[in-house]
Amino acid sequence: MNQVQLYREILKTMPNPGVQQNVAVALLYGGHYAEAKEEVTKLPDTELHYVLLAVLTALTDNSARAIIDSQTRIPDQRVRVAILVGAGQTLGQLRQYDRALDLLKAAARLSNSHELQAQLDFLGKMKRYDQSLVPETDPLYPVQQALLEIYSPESSTLMLSRRSSPIVKTGLPCARAS
Repeated sequence: MNQVQLYREILKTMPNPGVQQNVAVALLYGGHYAEAKEEVTKLPDTELHYVLLAVLTALTDNSARAIIDSQTRIPDQRVRVAILVGAGQTLGQLRQYDRALDLLKAAARLSNSHELQAQLDFLGKMKRYDQSLVPETDPLYPVQQALLEIYSPESSTLMLSRRSSPIVKTGLPCARAS
């Protein structure tokens, strides 16, 4: 049974706004955007409600629609900045860097925050690794594959050792740079 089903079982016996939020967030992170949007409409009007609406609108429509909708839904400029920043950060976690950048730029236009500018600079440099893969014939390929293996959630030393050099396979000591 997955976590969405577990949350829904809990809601049947004990309605709880926190658990309701968890259902929406789990659906969002699971890529079930239409279901997540339906769940978000059931949430009370909180900052998280508006952040999730902006994220889902950016994902299902586009960033411009999310920004325009935030202007319509949230008249207070300071609150709108917080919503756009929260939505931008969530999109960044979802590796939707272009959409995240759009929302954070909109928030930056409304505020004069140096911290927000630093986030924009950082996010502007982010790239999805899967769009930067080199071909197998490229000399960088083994290094790139080793890094992907090291940082993958399923990483194992056995898999890495199969790709390693004979020195690593035999366990011979390697010189370290000082």
